[in-house]
Amino acid sequence: MSHSTSQALVPTTDPDRYIAALEERFSGRETTGFADKNGRLEFPWGSCILDAAPDALVIGLVAEDDASVERLEAAISEAVRAVAPEAPPLAWTRGLRGT
Repeated sequence: MSHSTSQALVPTTDPDRYIAALEERFSGRETTGFADKNGRLEFPWGSCILDAAPDALVIGLVAEDDASVERLEAAISEAVRAVAPEAPPLAWTRGLRGT
């Protein structure tokens, strides 16, 4: 079975701050996890993987289908705007990864 994927970058010198803020925003509503330099948000319709790079937050999405990825893109874009209003709008790149 294949999964639909999408990725976006948030330029920042402090990606850990964004990871913590996003996980706090979704805690209690969705399953969250945080480890050194990365995080994970589990939604009923897919997953969001947060990775800290030296100059950006890398956001990866994985879901069963394109509609679910689109829903994740909207939810994460809205959350990033809320926790980082100074960040530019997210530019998502879609892909397909087989499992």
